[in-house]
Amino acid sequence: MIAQIVANSIIIGCVYAVIAFGFTLIYSTMNFFNMAYGVMVLVGAYSYYVFYHLLGWPIAIAAVLCCIITAALMLAIDRVCYSRMRQKRVPSWSIVVISMGVALISESAITIIFGARNLTVYHGFPRNFSIFGAYITTIQVAELATAILIIVATTLFLRKTKTGTIIRALANDKQMALVIGLDVERIYGIITVVGSILASVAAVLVAMDTDIRPTMGGPVLLKAITCSIIGGVGNFKGALIAGLVLGLLESITSVFLGSGWRDAVTLLILVILMLTKPSYFGIQLTTA
Repeated sequence: MIAQIVANSIIIGCVYAVIAFGFTLIYSTMNFFNMAYGVMVLVGAYSYYVFYHLLGWPIAIAAVLCCIITAALMLAIDRVCYSRMRQKRVPSWSIVVISMGVALISESAITIIFGARNLTVYHGFPRNFSIFGAYITTIQVAELATAILIIVATTLFLRKTKTGTIIRALANDKQMALVIGLDVERIYGIITVVGSILASVAAVLVAMDTDIRPTMGGPVLLKAITCSIIGGVGNFKGALIAGLVLGLLESITSVFLGSGWRDAVTLLILVILMLTKPSYFGIQLTTA
């Protein structure tokens, strides 16, 4: 049982880290709580369902198209809704309210199109095998490998590329970025695209392992916020560790209390951290 709990914790923890990466990137640079971040995962999951399950396209092609559609939609929403508010210099809470509206409208639209029932994406039954006493499936192995790959790729992008350096500079000092003439809105567009891709990858990983449903955006957002706070908002290494910790706690909860208590544990952790460590929301973006 211990081996199984550890295996499940590592797999789901890495997926949570990918989700937290995207949320942290957007929050640390654009300085607002994007309550529609769960919609990115929601749109990604249902786009993948259409391309892979309904149309029968190969996994890789379906995943790439899923990322493109989600990024394009989120970029359009940013330009139509959030960008105009930023130009008017409205308080950040106003943009948060708009993002909540975007989340509700998106969830309702997907419910109307696909229905409220759970949908299974993966065809058939994956092969499983034992590693150190823990049983895992081929889908979970691919899930873990993909999550680790995207985590490493995102970190290298932020640390080794010119665009990544600009993004970190913007996160550290927006006013200085404006003074030296950086096109902040263009950078925000890049950040939105990168965050959407991370959310889409997480959506594909979740969709291949579990059912999808129109209400999955809320729990995803909750886990992203919790991982960000535990690891320190803006700290990618912290997000990875926080994802593993949250995955471990949820796995233990599922075994001893039942899967219905998983989200409750996440919410409890979030409330405790909000009460005891509110300063975490001021931590700057870092990849160290």
